[in-house]
Amino acid sequence: MDKITEQIYNAISNQRSVFLVGQTNSGKTWYIENQLIPFLEKKELQIAYFQDSDHILDVFRKTTVIVDEVETLLEIIFEKSRISLTSSII
Repeated sequence: MDKITEQIYNAISNQRSVFLVGQTNSGKTWYIENQLIPFLEKKELQIAYFQDSDHILDVFRKTTVIVDEVETLLEIIFEKSRISLTSSII
């Protein structure tokens, strides 16, 4: 498997959080569904995958949780910081 997938697995194995950040339609969902989840399942991790953060249910503490479409919030924060930066430069 590729280096990024191995790095994600190592981080998760060490109980660290991982955020995949990228622009809309950059392939994050495809990567999660077609590469990351199958890889983690082969490593015998239990995966709970949610297409967006509105559908997170109570899950067992030892379950690996993957939430897609968090970038909406991150994009809002990025856009606001970019506007602030642009305003202060002008």
